Amino acid sequence: MENERQQNNKGDDELIYLPLDVEEYDMDALMGEEDHLNNDKATGGEEHNINNGSSSKRSKRFNVEQLQQLESSFQECTHPDDAMRRELAARVGIETRQVKFWFQNRRTQTKVKSYATENNKFRQQNADLLAENMELHKELTCSRCRDPTAEKWQLLDENAKLKEMCQRANADLTKLIQAADRPPSVTPEDLALVTSMNPLSSNVGNSSSSTNNLQVTLLSYAECAIKEFDILARNGPPLWLPIIGGNMLNIQEYTRLRFPRLHGICPQGFVVEATRDTALVRGTASDLLGILTNVPRWFETFPGIVAAVRDYHNVSSGIFGSGNGLIQEINVDLSVESPCPPLRSMKFLRISMQTANGDFAVVDVSINGVHEQEAGSKNKHTSCRLLPSGCLIQDMGDGHCQVTWIVHAEYNETIVPPIFRQFFGSGQAFGASRWLASLKRHCEYKAVMHSSQVPTGGGLGVVTISALGRWNLLDLAQRMMAIFYKTTSAMATVEPGTIVTMFGGRRGSAGEMVEPAVRMVLGNYYLGAMNGEPTFIKVLSATTTVWLPGTPPEHVFNYLCNGQRRGEWDTFVCAGAVQELSSIATCPDLHGNVVSILHPNVTNAANNTALLLQQESIDVSCALVVFSLVEKTMIHSIMGGGHSTSSFVLLPSGFAILPDGHGRPHHAAANSSSSALAGPNNRTPPGCLLTAAYQVQVSFNNLGHPDVQGTFEDAGMRICQAIKKIMAAVGTDLVVPA
Repeated sequence: MENERQQNNKGDDELIYLPLDVEEYDMDALMGEEDHLNNDKATGGEEHNINNGSSSKRSKRFNVEQLQQLESSFQECTHPDDAMRRELAARVGIETRQVKFWFQNRRTQTKVKSYATENNKFRQQNADLLAENMELHKELTCSRCRDPTAEKWQLLDENAKLKEMCQRANADLTKLIQAADRPPSVTPEDLALVTSMNPLSSNVGNSSSSTNNLQVTLLSYAECAIKEFDILARNGPPLWLPIIGGNMLNIQEYTRLRFPRLHGICPQGFVVEATRDTALVRGTASDLLGILTNVPRWFETFPGIVAAVRDYHNVSSGIFGSGNGLIQEINVDLSVESPCPPLRSMKFLRISMQTANGDFAVVDVSINGVHEQEAGSKNKHTSCRLLPSGCLIQDMGDGHCQVTWIVHAEYNETIVPPIFRQFFGSGQAFGASRWLASLKRHCEYKAVMHSSQVPTGGGLGVVTISALGRWNLLDLAQRMMAIFYKTTSAMATVEPGTIVTMFGGRRGSAGEMVEPAVRMVLGNYYLGAMNGEPTFIKVLSATTTVWLPGTPPEHVFNYLCNGQRRGEWDTFVCAGAVQELSSIATCPDLHGNVVSILHPNVTNAANNTALLLQQESIDVSCALVVFSLVEKTMIHSIMGGGHSTSSFVLLPSGFAILPDGHGRPHHAAANSSSSALAGPNNRTPPGCLLTAAYQVQVSFNNLGHPDVQGTFEDAGMRICQAIKKIMAAVGTDLVVPA
């Protein structure tokens, strides 16, 4: 009853929750016993006597006439106000507070009765459903044994057999990997056996003897690559030596383990690049596996590394098409954000499989020369050979995966420009840390795009962005970055229809280069189809790279991101400081990654109606500041979610800031064949390789046009002036043109 008094003190309109199975009610409260009234503490002392050291109750029960009048009033109004309670108390001959508490208790009684009735109804419905369920169960089982019918038993039996086949195939594959101390010599006669046992070969064709021989060779490569990758991924020192940002392969220990050489000895002029890195990446194992096994998605995920996918096809589709045991042949060009180093072309097998402990492994291994060997011709070396590499994906069960990435390659160092050799040899150009950082940045970016709870920031005059507008804005920035990557890499020089030339470059009195030469690329920008015909505009892209010794990338990045100092270096679009209207953090855990809308102080009247779309990005692999002018009306439209981004013309300019590889152990320590700037490199403080890019639409189609010289001079001047301002701001006295 104490609980009831506490509930009643909460007020007339407070709901009182009682169990549904209450069947009996305390009538003393309704008859007027004082203990069942909600007494205030102030009046409680007046209602009790002290008798022999204990409290006693003074019963004040209502007579029959009083109860009838109270009940009649309750039927008319269940919640009387103060005036009605006073009038009723005077008419019945009781206190006002007694009327109040009687009505409270009467309402409680009504609720309890209602709950009990409803509970009984539910109980009856439940009993009916149980009876109906038992009848249905009897119909689905035979009358003799009450077990599932013969048809259902047959389905269960077939399902068990399929599971057993899958387990047996995985066990056979594990045995093959453990036994493969050298490339297995599988004959065409063994193909049927390999196909039946190995998930990697479950869908190998058998159209001709030559095709079978090639496919068996590819399977042999795949089996050896899986074994080697598993050892590289799961072992630590002394096989791997710790370095800044990951691990470096101990070549002496690797040689001692006597791994099978899939490509023979390392060719003359080639050096080894072998790094490993581990990080937590947002996404499930199936999400990451979907990125790596879907070649178009893989290309979109790594636009700063994968310049082009030349060709790809499936060699084997795996077990029941599940992706476990999938083998793909891929031909790609890789690049860095600079026009100077050549593209790295590779043809490799990608093998995807689930390991015995449930992890997923995606293993890459070069097959350059395999087709020539099968045809009986001499094996021709390319500029790079990929030894067993890839990633191991361990699902952590919390929406993240622990990813271990390995890159083990041999490449021709003689074709790499001298200033870039330390960058390549340190593993920061195409090593594990760059691939892993790019994957992590992409997954965080996509999470922000699809999130409904990402705050936006901005300064004065902030622009509101809807959820769809945020997705559109990030999608537009992603397309801008893809164009910038292509512009700054060597890929632009091999595109059909482009005209490439070098402009400028000046030496001082002592013969040193004081101004870098600027690469000019005149190419087509596709606008879409109009009247069934493709439409293009001509765009001039001016790019150059310089080396800033002793200047860490973050120093240059922080200066370029300072909006108040933008007017010092920006001769591309702005003449002064910029005002941030809105921004979206694209990687909440890593400061400096943001997409912004800026209001520029433009240098010409033609751009008065434009805003600036800018993306800033930084991680251990590189730093980027990329921007493009966009019409105000269009940018406001997409931020409101009312405009498609496909019609936007983007001509991004900006900067890519790469580490120069100094201050990090070089693979020359484990590979004496490397000639990358030997001696003081390991003692040189870290610097950066700065690539500047500027794009502008032009009206001429060839180098013979009279406007070419003036346009080239203007573009070259803008880039050189920006580099000089950056050099002065970060305190770099020496700039070495790449």
